[in-house]
Amino acid sequence: MIFSNNFSKYIINKDTEGNFQDLSMKFFITLLIISVFPRIPFLFMGFGEGDAWLVANSALRLGKDFTYIPSRNPGFPIFEALMTIIVPLGWFYSNLFVLISFYLLLFVLYKICKFYNISSPKLFCSIYAFIPSSIIYSTETMDYFLAILFFSTSWYYVKRESFITSGIFLGLAIGTRLTTGIFSLFFVLLVFTNKSIKTKQKVYRVSKIATVSFIIAAICYTPAVYLYGLKVFSNPGAEYVYRNFDIVFVMQNFLTNSMLFTSILSWIGFIIFGFSAIKQKRFKKSENMELLFYIFLNFLLFSIFPFKAAYLLPMVIPVMFLGRLNLSNKAFFLIALLIISGNFVDFHVRDLRITNSDTVESYENRSFYMEMTSTVINYQFPANSIVVVGFYIAGIQHELLKGYPDTWEENVSIYYVLSQQDVSNLNETSIYYLSQIIEFNLRITNIYLPDYGISID
Repeated sequence: MIFSNNFSKYIINKDTEGNFQDLSMKFFITLLIISVFPRIPFLFMGFGEGDAWLVANSALRLGKDFTYIPSRNPGFPIFEALMTIIVPLGWFYSNLFVLISFYLLLFVLYKICKFYNISSPKLFCSIYAFIPSSIIYSTETMDYFLAILFFSTSWYYVKRESFITSGIFLGLAIGTRLTTGIFSLFFVLLVFTNKSIKTKQKVYRVSKIATVSFIIAAICYTPAVYLYGLKVFSNPGAEYVYRNFDIVFVMQNFLTNSMLFTSILSWIGFIIFGFSAIKQKRFKKSENMELLFYIFLNFLLFSIFPFKAAYLLPMVIPVMFLGRLNLSNKAFFLIALLIISGNFVDFHVRDLRITNSDTVESYENRSFYMEMTSTVINYQFPANSIVVVGFYIAGIQHELLKGYPDTWEENVSIYYVLSQQDVSNLNETSIYYLSQIIEFNLRITNIYLPDYGISID
């Protein structure tokens, strides 16, 4: 009983009057040491998965000859610029930078907890540190957590009514990841739900945030627009979704990809608490309405880009805040355990099956990505041959930026996919391919690679 009371006091972190204490350095260091252990293997497993290698390549080109090629349109300028300094040191350091950004985010979220009167912020931070998405994306060279850090810091300063500072961090968030801009509507809601000030003052406060953030974001994207014009903001994937919008497809992807940071049981738990909150009229609270609007914006963003689970990362925070506001300690802790269990097993909604967790699969995917990259680099290709590598192209290009492989003869070309036009123009050129991308190439270009080339793995 004594141990239980001490543990509860340490985690719940309230003084005798029920007020929040400051975040103790002892707790933060303890959390850092414990939570970093499951992340250590990932720090050494390359830059991450596919897009992370594109970021690394963009940074290397920019640092090497000042040639800016966005990793993905329209560019992620702040993160890419920072990586120009860090990536040449190696993937351990670029992954470590992201991990440090994540731990800074934990500190900011702890501060935001106070504004929503969320009890036991230590428990909240501890859970957030161990959910699968946090482990996966805090250890790869991607811009997600840096953008969320900037946005959350901006959120914190809105709550503190420091609107110019909020605008600075919102601008940095948008300059890190353009899609973060949609969450600026969340700040409009935060300002306009304040009943203690007049409408004119509300408009003035919003205008300060908007003006400062726009100036900073515009400066960030100026190089890309100068080099490539406004077409840099085009996104073929988004155009495809607009032309073929299918709410069933979006919902299926939402449920399936949500498994990245929660198990299906945790979502059921939050649905149950949602009905309970509605029944008890808890959603009339301004805090609940704010967080629900934040979730709505994230779902709207995911509806436009329903391709990658990481686009749902910002939603984790308001969902957990809502749970903490409306659930008892025991209920929230039970759901938290279910969320963390996603590190060990994964439940797929579409075909109702249990598999290895996303955390385990991410580690395996990174290992395999590096293995395939090494296979191509070390293969002895004859002169004037081409190699079709599909989604492994970013890792291979990264190695080629270091220098031409000794095992290759002259004029070996790397292709993303092999098209019908390529086949008609290649004549007697030798074609090699990775067997992993046979179906990928067939789906995109309708070319069956075994009919034209030789597998190297």
